[in-house]
Amino acid sequence: MLSALLRQIFGRASKSAARDAAAPPQAHGLERARADLAERRLDEAIAELDRLLASQPEQVEALVLKATALRRQRRLAEAKRLLEQALARDPQNAEGWIELGSCYRLEDDPFWARYFLRMASAVDPANADAWNELGLIEITLGNFEQAQESLETAVNRNPELAEAWNNIGMILGRRRDLENARRHFLRAVFLKPGFYMAACNLGLVDRDLERFEDAERELRTALGLDPCPTAARLNLASVLQDTGRPEAALEMLETAHSEAPEDSDVLAATSAVRLRLGDGPAALRAADQALALAPDNADARLALATAQLATGDFAHGWENYEARLTSGQGSQRRFPIARWNGEDLRAKRIFVYGEQGLGDEIMFASCVPDLIAGGAHVLLDCKPRLRMLMRDSFPEIEVLESLAQPGSPEVVGFSADLCSPLGSLPRLLRTSRARFAGGRPYLKPDTRRMAAWRERVEALGTGLKVGISWRGGLARTGRFQRSVPLEALSGLLATPGVRWVGLQHDARPDELGALETQHGIAVADWREAHADLAETAALIGALDMVITVCSTVVHLSGALGRAALVLTPRGPEWRYMLEGESMPWYGSVTLLRQSRRNEWNDVLGEARTRLEAARAARPQEVAG
Repeated sequence: MLSALLRQIFGRASKSAARDAAAPPQAHGLERARADLAERRLDEAIAELDRLLASQPEQVEALVLKATALRRQRRLAEAKRLLEQALARDPQNAEGWIELGSCYRLEDDPFWARYFLRMASAVDPANADAWNELGLIEITLGNFEQAQESLETAVNRNPELAEAWNNIGMILGRRRDLENARRHFLRAVFLKPGFYMAACNLGLVDRDLERFEDAERELRTALGLDPCPTAARLNLASVLQDTGRPEAALEMLETAHSEAPEDSDVLAATSAVRLRLGDGPAALRAADQALALAPDNADARLALATAQLATGDFAHGWENYEARLTSGQGSQRRFPIARWNGEDLRAKRIFVYGEQGLGDEIMFASCVPDLIAGGAHVLLDCKPRLRMLMRDSFPEIEVLESLAQPGSPEVVGFSADLCSPLGSLPRLLRTSRARFAGGRPYLKPDTRRMAAWRERVEALGTGLKVGISWRGGLARTGRFQRSVPLEALSGLLATPGVRWVGLQHDARPDELGALETQHGIAVADWREAHADLAETAALIGALDMVITVCSTVVHLSGALGRAALVLTPRGPEWRYMLEGESMPWYGSVTLLRQSRRNEWNDVLGEARTRLEAARAARPQEVAG
C-alpha cells in the first residue's frame, strides 16, 4: 500500500482531488469533531467524522481528522490506511503527512517517520508541527542536539506551539539544566493551560528542584486534565514520598492501579513505597507482578532487586540489580573494554568505575580487596572527593584522574583487559551473607592527618569524643524520613562526659547556635573536615565513636572500622536491610531501628543507653 501511495503522489494529481478542492467543506461537522478532539472525546470525534464520511467518503480533511483520533487511541494500522487514502487524493495536505509520520514514530520506525515528516516540511515549510514531530523522533533516538535544533525551528515557525516548548524543556531537563527546563514548561502551560504532559513535566522538574509545594500543585492540576491520569498519579506519588508521606503515596498508587491495572510502572512504584513502609513481602509481590506484566521493564526489575537485597536474597538481588544501569534511576557508562564476568583475574588489568553516590562508592569499594587478592591490577575511577582516601587505603591500585561524564562511548587513555561498574562487583563477590567476610574494615586514614585531628579533638577537653550527623541524603532518597532535627537530639547530646564533634557537612550556624544558646550544648564544627573525604576519614579515625543517621557517614565509619550507632528509620534504604542490628558490609556498625515510623524517642533513648555504656567502659581520664 505504501509503494502504491508514493506512486500516486509522485505521479499526476488525481481528478478527484481537484473535485474535492472545489467542493464546499462540511464546516460544522468538522468543527464539532475538532472540538471533541481538543477535549479528548475521541469516540465522539470518530462518530461525528463517520457521519461526515458516510455522505462524502473521500473528504480529505475528515479522513485526516479521523486518523488523528485513531492514532491517539493507538489504532495505528487503521489510522495509516485512512492517511494513505487521504494523501493519495491530496498530496499537498501537510497535516496528513505529519499524522502519517507520527504513526510511524509510535511504531518505532524512525526512517519512515522522518521521511513523511520531511514530506510535510516540503509541502509547507512554515509548518511548525512537522518540526516538532521531527524533534520528538530525534529525542527517542537519543539525538538530543538534532532534536533541539528541530524544536527550536518549530518555535521559530510558531512561537505559540506549546508542544515544542514542552519538548525543549524535556531535553534541558535531561541535561539537568533544571531552571531553564522549568521556564520552558511554564511557557508551555501558559500557552496551553489544558496541556496535561506539560503540567506533569512542570511538576517533575519542580520536584527535582525541591520546590515541593509547586510540584504538588502542578501535578494535582494535571490530575484534573486527563480522565485516566496515570503519569500524574505516579509523579504525585513520588512527591508525596519525597516529602515524608509514604501512606498518601501508596493511596495514590492504589488509585492509579485501579485505573490502569496492567501498568507495570505503577506496580514498580508501589513496590518501592511498600519497601519504604518496611513491608518487604508486599514489596516483593508488587515487583513480581510488575515484571510479570512487563519482563523488559528495567525499573520493575530494579524494584524487585532492592526488595530482594533488603530481605537478604543476595544471590537473586544482585542479578536483578544490574537493571539499575538501564533504568530511569541510573546512568550507564560505556567503555570499549570487555565486562568482567568472574574470569580469573591473575595478571589482568581491571578497570573499575563508580556510577552512583558517595556512600555507594564507599560501600562497593569493599570488593576492591577481593580483586587485589585475586591477583588483578586494579584501575579505579571514583568521585574526586574520594580519590585521596582511596590512594591512602589501597596503595597497590591505580586511582585515576577525572574521566568523561557518563556517555556513550567514553574515551579512555589507558589499557585494561576487563572492566566493571563498582556496583556490579557484588554480583560476583557477595552472593551470600557469608561472603561479606564479616564486614572487615578496608579503608585506612592517613596517619599524619589523623594525628593532627586527634590533637584538635583532644583539645576539646576530657570525655568521650563522639561524632554526630543528623541529616542525610536528598529528598528523593528519603531525607525527610531518615533525618532527625538537631533540636530533637538535645536529650542525647546532653549526655554527661561527652564531647561532640559535628560530622554534618551542611550544618547551619543558626541550628548549632540555637543548640548552644537554648541547651548549653556545644558541637565542634570544623568545615575544613568536609572538603575532602580523606580529611573526614582522618577526623572519624580520631574519634571514639560516631552516632549518625543513614548517610555517607555510616559508610565511611563502617569502612574505617570505627564504632557507629545508626539512627535507622522504619523502612530504610535497602542497604540497611529491613531487620537486625547489623549490616553485612560493616562489622563495627550497629543499627538502632524505629519500632514505629517517624517515632525517634525509643531510638534516641537506646542510643543514650549505649553511649553511657561506652563512656563507662572507657578508662577514667585525669585532667591535666
